[in-house]
Amino acid sequence: MSCGKDKISYLVSLGLGPYFQDLLKDKLKTVNDGFVLLFDESLNRELNKKQMDMHVRYWDTDKVVTRYYGSAFLGHATAQDMHQKLCENFHFDGKSVVEISMDGPKVNWALFKLLSEDLQKASEKKFVDIGSCGLHTMHNAFRAGLASTGWELGHFFSWLSWLFKDTPARREDFTSLTGSSDFPLEQCQHQWVENVEAAERALKIWPHVKKIGNQHQVF
Repeated sequence: MSCGKDKISYLVSLGLGPYFQDLLKDKLKTVNDGFVLLFDESLNRELNKKQMDMHVRYWDTDKVVTRYYGSAFLGHATAQDMHQKLCENFHFDGKSVVEISMDGPKVNWALFKLLSEDLQKASEKKFVDIGSCGLHTMHNAFRAGLASTGWELGHFFSWLSWLFKDTPARREDFTSLTGSSDFPLEQCQHQWVENVEAAERALKIWPHVKKIGNQHQVF
């Protein structure tokens, strides 16, 4: 039997998909601190319907993980329509969800209100509310924290990246003198929590940069 790309895609999504979704459901039942429910809707041009994708984010051992949970398809997408689809597709005790993450349109805030009412009826609790998108809030908080230190890390990362950008001769000299082929990674200016790799690379190559700058004045 031969399988083309479309058949393989159907086998993976329809055949294996439910198995992995069951694994995720079992995992969520063991998450002691609860999890974040994320959803976003966009136009699916092939089906000519609105597609609402659902993800979950939770703490797993020593890191935060985000997993795709499923999708729902809608014609009308009022808050009530989306609320119905979420309830149909997301079969979990609302008490396990600690936060709702979404973008900012008014219909989503109306949906947030409906979900909050569900939670209060079930447990008399409230969702953690740090804005429509908790990730943006965390990035901005981290950026503000860095700014308060006075370390000027943003300028440092930018300078380090500029030092080796579009400079093949400088890169060759650096590798020749240090034996290292590692170069700076560009930082993301608006997603500071995602700059871990850029920071780790800067720490790794900084001794080489200092050595060459002080002794050889190549730069």
